[in-house]
Amino acid sequence: MMRIASFVALLALSGLPAWAETEAAPEGEEGEAVPKDYAEGVISLNGMDYDVVFHLSGAEPTVMNGQQMVTEADLPLSVDVARADGATMADQGYVARDVLDAACKMRGFAADPSVVPILSPAGQWVFPAGCLF
Repeated sequence: MMRIASFVALLALSGLPAWAETEAAPEGEEGEAVPKDYAEGVISLNGMDYDVVFHLSGAEPTVMNGQQMVTEADLPLSVDVARADGATMADQGYVARDVLDAACKMRGFAADPSVVPILSPAGQWVFPAGCLF
């Protein structure tokens, strides 16, 4: 019985450091959540999952006649493409453009074929202004 109690206590304490490091979402006035300046998604391509992060401008959506309009301000400032398993994509530049194309389509845009990707030190491909209106 004592072994079970010590095992449960050990399990509870082992999760404590991870719990202590988590941060609460930033809050605005009166406890409202502050909108994020990025959007995330997952693209599956040829049996591999890729994490995609869209860095957004943070501009207020344009509304005309009660309908939200998509404008150039809605385009991502950059699109980051990384493997979901955390491995580097340094040798997968040929796949990164296909992932960008699928990611832009996911947001309702088209990929810019002229944008030159940048390999980050973290091993992910960054496409500055990678989507077209």
